[in-house]
Amino acid sequence: MANDDLKASILECLTTLDVSGNWTIFGLELNPPNPGLRLNNGGGIGLPLSDRDAKALIAVSRQVPSGKERDTERKTWELSPTDFEITNPAFAPFLRDIVKKVSAGLGVDAVGKGVRAELHRLLLCDGEAQFGPEEGSETDPGVFATLVVSLPTENEGGEFRLSHAGETKVFETSTASSFDSSYLAWFSDVAHEVGETTSGHRLLLTYNIIHETLSTNELAAGSNKSLAKLRKLFALWKSEIDSGDHEFAHFNHLLSEYYAPRNLAFDALKEKDLAAVSVLRQICDEAGFSLYLADMKTSVKGTGGGGQNPWDQEMDDIEETRTTLEKVIDLEGRVVAEKLAVDEPQFLDEDPFTGKEPDHRDHEEIDYDSYMLEYLYHNTASFTPSSPMPKFMEWIETCMAEFHQKPEDEEPRNAVLQICAMAVRQTKEWNKNQASLPPKERKPNLVIPQETVERIFTAIIELDDIETLREVLVIWPARPSNDMLAKVSAIIVRHDSLDLLPMLRSDSAWNEAFASRFGVLSALRKGFHEETERTLKTEEPYQTWISSETKKATVCGTFMTREDGVALAQMCRLFPSGEILNDILPPIIKSKAQYTCMLMSFLDAIFTSALAGDGTIDTNFARSIFMIVVQDLSPYLRLDVFIVPPKPVDVPKKSYSWKAPTPPPPPTIDSQNYIDIANLVLQFHGLELHCQLSQVLQQLSSRLGVISKNYYSTAYMPFLQNLSSRLEEGQVPLEGSPFRRFFQLVLSGYVFYYVSYEPQAPRNQTRQTIPCPHSCKDCDRLNSWLQSPTEIVIQFPLTPSKIEHITRQCTALGDLKTEKQRRLTSSFNLIVRKDDSSYKNAHLAWAERSSLAMDRFREFGEYLNALLGDKYMDITRFNLLEAQNIISRGMNGVTTLPLGTPDAPLQHYLPGMPFQPPQLPQLPQVGGDTQSPAVQQSSLAISNQSQQGWVHLPDFSTVFNYSDAKRTLPQLTKPRKLPGSGFVPSGAEIIELD
Repeated sequence: MANDDLKASILECLTTLDVSGNWTIFGLELNPPNPGLRLNNGGGIGLPLSDRDAKALIAVSRQVPSGKERDTERKTWELSPTDFEITNPAFAPFLRDIVKKVSAGLGVDAVGKGVRAELHRLLLCDGEAQFGPEEGSETDPGVFATLVVSLPTENEGGEFRLSHAGETKVFETSTASSFDSSYLAWFSDVAHEVGETTSGHRLLLTYNIIHETLSTNELAAGSNKSLAKLRKLFALWKSEIDSGDHEFAHFNHLLSEYYAPRNLAFDALKEKDLAAVSVLRQICDEAGFSLYLADMKTSVKGTGGGGQNPWDQEMDDIEETRTTLEKVIDLEGRVVAEKLAVDEPQFLDEDPFTGKEPDHRDHEEIDYDSYMLEYLYHNTASFTPSSPMPKFMEWIETCMAEFHQKPEDEEPRNAVLQICAMAVRQTKEWNKNQASLPPKERKPNLVIPQETVERIFTAIIELDDIETLREVLVIWPARPSNDMLAKVSAIIVRHDSLDLLPMLRSDSAWNEAFASRFGVLSALRKGFHEETERTLKTEEPYQTWISSETKKATVCGTFMTREDGVALAQMCRLFPSGEILNDILPPIIKSKAQYTCMLMSFLDAIFTSALAGDGTIDTNFARSIFMIVVQDLSPYLRLDVFIVPPKPVDVPKKSYSWKAPTPPPPPTIDSQNYIDIANLVLQFHGLELHCQLSQVLQQLSSRLGVISKNYYSTAYMPFLQNLSSRLEEGQVPLEGSPFRRFFQLVLSGYVFYYVSYEPQAPRNQTRQTIPCPHSCKDCDRLNSWLQSPTEIVIQFPLTPSKIEHITRQCTALGDLKTEKQRRLTSSFNLIVRKDDSSYKNAHLAWAERSSLAMDRFREFGEYLNALLGDKYMDITRFNLLEAQNIISRGMNGVTTLPLGTPDAPLQHYLPGMPFQPPQLPQLPQVGGDTQSPAVQQSSLAISNQSQQGWVHLPDFSTVFNYSDAKRTLPQLTKPRKLPGSGFVPSGAEIIELD
């Protein structure tokens, strides 16, 4: 599309916005031309239609089904365009005129461009009729409306009833039916009904209205037609720009009203301007264009003469037109440019000032009766560039190209400095305005795009102007690129400008995550190093500043993400190991231990560096770091960590009924978390930190009796499968390792807590009794029946009020079914039955869990036998007693919980539950002074356990019960001895198991 055509089409859309929302149009045409209807098998048809011609039409037509169940005498017949022809040439322009009116009336196109009518059929109506494309018929995809032209034929009735969005319109076509014509058009999504023709005939030509480019979805009763057309035009413009075949990269649209600069804002626009800018805003957002409001001044200079009063001279020849955007703001109210000269304004209107009185006139006499005239126009315009402020970047690039060609020329250099001064001025003004606002209403500095800011800095560096750099540091970007940081650090070194270093700290960047801060400092460090090597200057003052700022970042920065952990590991290479271990690392670990993903990423980076052997972090240093971190990290390690998805945002819609808000999606297990933990335990193994490895595995297994049953399948089992595959791949020896004990413990917990005991069928029909607050006789009888081991059914003859009471009692107990039967007029029989559905449901659920557990075990393959060792058969065959015994012994292999019996299963022990030690006989004390390994083992086991529990010595079949710090268990202070052994730890009582 040509340049002028594209701009003219955009202007037409903006100036003819359809604000009325018309979805139908009706009109009368007086003395219309006769279409000259001629049947292919019957000759000509005269108008007004006679009965003879009507019968001739019926003879060659197809009857249209009424679609009604009732049958009527009056019918409708149709002819397709292949059955007849319109022979009068004058009818074609008549139809084109109607199409233009329909296009404008429906808000599609003011002059009907791209809109045409396609003949659909000829209808002879003696009854009811339907119009528009038939269901299932092939139609042009551009069909968006139906047009009905009523030809001169005397008739009565047959009104059109159209409905859309709760509004109904009725049109009568019979009033001018004898010698005049009428037309009616509506969008395809409008519901329509046609009444029955009560007398005479109606002869109708129906047309499909088609748009050449827009689709049915874009042209409908509920759509914005101008928006649809603009969407097509902007897509065309964008394709021309992308292909480099465009003639303009921006345009200006003069608004209908003038707005003073202080009142220039999107919210201040009046109705017509607001509609135009709102449409442009939506289109620009979709197409990736920018949109601004501008206070525009245009100066038109030319010559004129011939009048007596020089102030009334009219301009004959235009010699120069200059347009300046005095103030440019975005739609949020931010000032983005001032005094922006526009060489080619690219107005949508070819001559926007023709016939418009200038706001100011000026003249200068050239000679007698000849003047140089200047007209000044002050307007408000919408400024639409294809990219944000393209002229700004173009100026810099143009000036720098001229500077490199002619370094001695001061003009391009001064132009760049003026651009920098304007950027600084705008930023200061923005900061001043933001400072006057409450803190919650302040916005980040978005006056100048990041790309433009970086180009300004690189231009100053290319000019090697340190003083200008000092001035423009006020617009230092929040997230500078590494290339820009390297160049800035280089110019600082070249000019020995150490005083500029504090100015490099952007407030926004310096209050962000540690990874962001460390990235800035690393880029500066690299730039300082490269420039000092090139210029042979001392590097010490710059690196000292970098080290100081890095330490500040560890104190003030935030440590939450994986990136922060990796950056922390990189920082450990820059400082002495003693300073890292004693001063820098401990405060971070203790205050941020809850951010497990950050710390695990940190340890992973440390381990990778130590494994690489690059000399930055040796193995001993890595071991020390792991030992420091694990003390604070391990209490926070858990496999049941969830990812909470973001809450869905309900888009507000106009509605007259309440709609429940969209529920948030359920949280999911963080799969990356258990992968990180698997990495961590293998890293402890690789560094030979066996005690710390046991500590981590102990923490992971400590929640076996606390977590929900579902977490075994979603968190623990995937973790075990990931860990087992890596143990098998690395050929890690399992004999005597904590990994075997951990797998035995967790899979025993899976069997004991998840699969659990098989529900047993009740041995008799005895049920628990129900207390009655009223002590009524009916409840006494009910309780006697509940205690009976053989009775299954009981019947109560009761009144309705008593039936309600007994039913409520039975419902509270469960496993009882009630049935009410009418006995007399005012009394009923209530039948109560004992039910075993709870047992059946529980057994079915147990069977499903057992099947799932077997499938899980098969996924480990043959390696599961090596993982479980001698406990393989017990665990995979669901030996609950052995699983319970393994759980009670814990990771250390010593009893930490009392053992249960098959008849009295061990109650799940939870933190905070009252702990009742078993009543076991005490072992007699026997003297002896030799300290045995078993006693040493008991001392170590006691020190490793929590302050409340039991310790089992397998060698002597003994259990040590020790008191906790809060003295909630029996306190025994006398030391006792084992046969032939040394002293038992103070506060321990020796008891022997049966």
